Amino acid sequence: VDNLDEAIEHYMQSRIYALECNDTKRKMATNLYLGQVYTAKNNYEEAFRYYYEALNMAQEDDDNQSEAGIHIELGACLYKSTRVDEAIPYLNRAYQYGHETNNDYMLSLVLGHLTHAHIMRDEIEFAVNYYKELCVLGEKVGHRESSNFEFLLDLVRKDYPFIEEDINERQFRGLLYLQEHKMMKRQQYVALSEVGTSTATQDLNQLVEMGWCERHGRGRGVRYMWIPREKEPEKDALQAETG
Repeated sequence: VDNLDEAIEHYMQSRIYALECNDTKRKMATNLYLGQVYTAKNNYEEAFRYYYEALNMAQEDDDNQSEAGIHIELGACLYKSTRVDEAIPYLNRAYQYGHETNNDYMLSLVLGHLTHAHIMRDEIEFAVNYYKELCVLGEKVGHRESSNFEFLLDLVRKDYPFIEEDINERQFRGLLYLQEHKMMKRQQYVALSEVGTSTATQDLNQLVEMGWCERHGRGRGVRYMWIPREKEPEKDALQAETG
């Protein structure tokens, strides 16, 4: 449904029907859908309400697969609302379940979210490792669901287009700063990375050579300007795959 308010009305009616019929599975699914729609509306508190209700129902029903799926959605909603420390445990549980059950689809979803969440928590090494695992998983499935994986990878690449570059954690943080602020002075990089001027200059020169930023000025007045390289996700590919 294109209109989110219409979607909410539709799912509310479905929820009422599930309550009247005492259909636990349908009520749990409807609560999950409502959580997703409210997340899309950035109404996180309302989304939490339905996610937690769906989670309680899955736990009471010993439905481990549904519980893991809700963990992914709830974890994503938490980090999007900047509650990253609360998000990680939910995402980790889904990640563990995905490995235990060899559920590639579930793993693909949670790996993308773990990448985002750990970058938000300034844990670059963890984030890059999760992204690499997502890439390996995409190669493993081959043509099966390949467009789904490419879509998920592109979602990460869109936010962090430099994630596949061979750069150190200092440079990664520097590019995050540049991407947001569009300009950075060398002394700002020194403060951000807690390194000396010589190391900062070397790091930044490498980023210039790689084409991620441009150097302007000289000496103490030198500044570095972000060069955007945005790539939009192939939404049509995902829609074609999911129907």
